[in-house]
Amino acid sequence: MGLIRNLWRGYRGGPNFAFAQWQSFIIGDQLLQLYLPATPFYTPEAPPPECYPIDEAGWFERHQEQFHQHHFVHLITEIWPFGYAIPIPFPGAVQEVGQLTFQARIKQVPEQAKMDAFDLERLGQLEFLSREAHFWGEPVPKECADKKEWQGRNTKLKRECQEDFHRYQSFYPSLEAYIDECISGCGYPAIHPEVREVAGRRFVFYIEGRGRNQYDRTYSLPLTRRYYLQLRFRHDVMACSKRIQQAALAAEQRILTEMTLGPMVADRAPSHGELGDQCSTMVDDSEATLVGGR
Repeated sequence: MGLIRNLWRGYRGGPNFAFAQWQSFIIGDQLLQLYLPATPFYTPEAPPPECYPIDEAGWFERHQEQFHQHHFVHLITEIWPFGYAIPIPFPGAVQEVGQLTFQARIKQVPEQAKMDAFDLERLGQLEFLSREAHFWGEPVPKECADKKEWQGRNTKLKRECQEDFHRYQSFYPSLEAYIDECISGCGYPAIHPEVREVAGRRFVFYIEGRGRNQYDRTYSLPLTRRYYLQLRFRHDVMACSKRIQQAALAAEQRILTEMTLGPMVADRAPSHGELGDQCSTMVDDSEATLVGGR
C-alpha cells in the first residue's frame, strides 16, 4: 500500500501528520504549542528547555546566537526530506530530491529601535533594515568572514561587478542590471515584508532567498512589546515536481493553522513534565547549550 500511495502522490517522504505530536514551550507567561510531524533525522542537540524566561534581565543576551543578520534564541528545528516515489536500487544512490526545514526561534526588538513589536508595519521595516545593514555594510576581512555571517557580502559583490563590467558590457544594458543579476544569484536580495493573516493571526511575512533552488518563507508574530516569535520554513524543493512543492506549502500552512499561543492557564498546560514548575528552575548556560539548526 505504501508503494501505491507514493506512486499516486509522485514522491516519498515529506511531513506526515499521521505521526505528528505536540511540542510545547513556555515563553514568559505564554504557552506555545506546535503540532509537528516526526522527522527521520537525528539531531545531536540537547533537548530544548521547555521554559524561556524572556522577561528575565540579560537572559536573551546570554542565550542568543547569530545566523546572518538574525540574532535569536533557538526553540526547535525539524527537517522533512522528500524522496523519489520508487527508491533507486543502487548502493550509494542519492534518494532525496528535496526537503522542508522548519525552525522556530525568539527574536528581540533592539532597544535603539524604540518601537513596539505589536506594530507589525514597523516590525517588518525592522526586519528589512537589519538585513540591508548586514549585507550592504562594510565587508569584514577575509580571515574574519566566517565569524561575521557574510557581513557586507552585497557590498563586496557590487565592487567586484564595477571592476569586471568592461568584460560583460555587451551582455547587459547597464552596470546596474549586471549588479542586480549578481546580487540575485550570488548575494542577498532585499526582502519585501508584508502583513499576512493566517488562521486568524496577523504575521509579518516575507520571502528570503538567493535566487537558487532554496528559499525561506518567514513569519513573525509578536509575543510582548519587545520580543517576537519567528517561524522559518526553508523550502529546498524548487527543483522538485509541482506536487512536492505544493505538499511543502500545504505542510507549512497546516503547522501555522494548528499552532496555539496564549496565556498560561491550567486547562491549556500540557500534562507531561509539569512545565509550569520549571520556569523558576530554568537551566543556565553551564547545564545546557542551545544549538540552532541552519
